[in-house]
Amino acid sequence: MGLFWSKPQPPPEAPLEPTQLAVVHLTNVCNLRCVFCLERADRGGPQQPDLAEVRASLRGLRETGATDVVFMGAETLLRQDALDVIRLARELGFERIRAATNGTPLARTGYLQRLADAGLNAIELSIHGATAEIADRIAGVPHTFVRQAKALDALAATAGIAVTVNMVICRENAAALPEIAAYVRQKLGPARPIQFKFIFTHLLGCAWEQARDAGPLRYADVDFLALADRLEVAREDFFIDNAPLCRLGRHTSRSLKLKSFAGDETYLDRAADANTYLSTGFQLSGQVWPTQPCGACTLRPLCQGVEHQYLRLAGRAELHASTRPAIGVLQEALQLHGHNPRHAKARLAALALEPRPAGVVSPLRVGFVRLTHPQVREPLELRIEATQPDKPCFKRTPRFDVAYRPWNEGNATDNLQVRAALEHAVAVLTAADAAGASVENARAQVAAQVGEGWSGAAG
Repeated sequence: MGLFWSKPQPPPEAPLEPTQLAVVHLTNVCNLRCVFCLERADRGGPQQPDLAEVRASLRGLRETGATDVVFMGAETLLRQDALDVIRLARELGFERIRAATNGTPLARTGYLQRLADAGLNAIELSIHGATAEIADRIAGVPHTFVRQAKALDALAATAGIAVTVNMVICRENAAALPEIAAYVRQKLGPARPIQFKFIFTHLLGCAWEQARDAGPLRYADVDFLALADRLEVAREDFFIDNAPLCRLGRHTSRSLKLKSFAGDETYLDRAADANTYLSTGFQLSGQVWPTQPCGACTLRPLCQGVEHQYLRLAGRAELHASTRPAIGVLQEALQLHGHNPRHAKARLAALALEPRPAGVVSPLRVGFVRLTHPQVREPLELRIEATQPDKPCFKRTPRFDVAYRPWNEGNATDNLQVRAALEHAVAVLTAADAAGASVENARAQVAAQVGEGWSGAAG
């Protein structure tokens, strides 16, 4: 998540101050079924922290010095106590308080004003279509367009709320992006500051399943240059995310990740397995910089790379190595985003030390056990948790469920070695259950007591 307004140009001697943006996840519940949903394919029923847990998270984040918080969902504003959460953030001293939303809850008369009165001063609003046909098809729910139009009307009538409009670029709207921006501008009026974020589809959840089965939307299917040209002519503030710099041409400074790199922005997110907070950096997990052609690219330290899932499906033919001097590109980005260009040399030196791997192994998530074998092409990731009778799983013991994450290619259980490893893991889990082990200890036993040739690690 980027900042919602430009910083004033600092004097030449001012140091570049790192920015930390706090993130609090409020719910996994949503009222839409978007075609690109990052979560739905891996969602296991309603989950959300109670107000006391939210308070503890916010206090911990404030103790780190964070003053900017964004509340996220699925659909953040479906929480019945959303107003209480916003008030709590204000009481704890957060200065910028934002909510990410698909906008449909804001169709309720007066609700946005109540949120503003509680302390909300910024909105990240997802709008993916300028017509009912496109918006409702993407959302998977009828009347979404009408409800989002009411949300835009409410924003137009409510002062004091900074607006970022997020558009996920998908097959359904890729040819209509300038028209969607023009529609939002018309609804909010010519004087309202708006930041547009165009986000090329992340191949996770439902989007991954769709791309795997039907082929991905490709970078070449989106005319990033024409889009950026039109937005610049219209004098709009905008960013493009999840696209490598080589696809943006002269508009590289409009890369959202380059903005984060230039301004030294990081994200504070609650660690899922501890009462601590972790900097999640630039959210580059799963990104790769293939040796060909990225190894020879002068902009490699500044580029967010390519999602490894995209590379798996689309290859690297659309990528090319740039010869533009990185220092000049970084100076341009710093200037555009309100920082002093004199910081470019120091930032480039720091970014040159950051890892830019040619391949990736995704971080092991809490609650999972990863099994690897030198003769098996993909890791086997098992989710082991306390039994939830209504949630599907591979096997169930009296107290524990075990499920496995689908492979990127093929069915894991078609591999005889994988099938044997799964059965072995179930046997270990059954014994741990009978011995009264906790779920954490059961995961550790499954990771430690692996079959021949396998290695295990517990998250």
